Amino acid sequence: MAKQVAATDYVAAKAAAEGLPITAEWRNGHVSVGGELITPTKIVDGKAYVNETDIDNAINRLKERTGVKNNRELFDVYFNTGDYKKQLNKLANRKEFSYAPEDDTVYQAYRQQYNREGARQTEDTMGIYSALTGGMGNSSAVTAAAQAGQYWNAKLMDVIPELAENAYERYVQEFEMDREALADILDVNTALYDRAYKSNRDTISDIESAWNAATERDRYNREQNEKAEQMQYERNTKAEQTQYDRGQDALDRAEREAQQQYKQQKDDIDRQDKLNQIDYDRSQDTLDRAEKAAQREHDWSMDERKYNLDYLNYKDDRDKWQSNLSFNRQKENNKKKK
Repeated sequence: MAKQVAATDYVAAKAAAEGLPITAEWRNGHVSVGGELITPTKIVDGKAYVNETDIDNAINRLKERTGVKNNRELFDVYFNTGDYKKQLNKLANRKEFSYAPEDDTVYQAYRQQYNREGARQTEDTMGIYSALTGGMGNSSAVTAAAQAGQYWNAKLMDVIPELAENAYERYVQEFEMDREALADILDVNTALYDRAYKSNRDTISDIESAWNAATERDRYNREQNEKAEQMQYERNTKAEQTQYDRGQDALDRAEREAQQQYKQQKDDIDRQDKLNQIDYDRSQDTLDRAEKAAQREHDWSMDERKYNLDYLNYKDDRDKWQSNLSFNRQKENNKKKK
């Protein structure tokens, strides 16, 4: 399982350790590292956690795109590889001085020369003694010839200290030459490193400037968007309030109109009730007068039969009239209720 790290803390520590202008920013629900958006795995106490490998890969891709190196990488290019490293290792691993005549070509040349001289003088000595003795060999000739050979052997031994001293001087001279070569390479590589370091820092500075500009641009755009959203919210709120006020005004007008219409209808009903009452009263008065007239006529009539008949007709008419009057009044009341 990939290791989870707090994005801002991890990037800050890595940037400080490697001398890189990299930060972790929160953008639209993601962590931005080197311009790449990384989805957080969790949020704990306000900190976004991501996979460590995701951040490392984003930083490495940024370095590849820009050519930026951290201080360790830049140092390794000029001081841990190439001629400087090779020459430094040569000096560091230089063997201590020792002298072996058999490995010295100068000594070998001396030995060949002295061996030839020794052999030649031995032969010459033997020849001289042979001539003196008439060609007869003797011990004196052998001894003299051996002494001549030993002379050159001794002379060869005497040259060894000088050869050793010369070899040591060559050893010291080679060391000085190697050291001077290392110093020359160091001067060249230091100059190259200084230029590369400056170029690297300039690149880092450009990245920082671009990053700061992008951050400032994002901040400005975010503020403008927030202002635009706020203005739009205020416009929408104002429009909604205006629409609500208009709706409320319409409701108030409709309610007032309904109340006025209700009052008008009620007044019309009241007037109609009064008119109906007046009609009823008038009809009742007419009925009362007719009944009184009929009664008078009845009183005046001398004909009992005629009186009775007229009275019955009158009574029948009155009942019908009263029935019609009650029906009409009931009808008007039903209209009021509707």
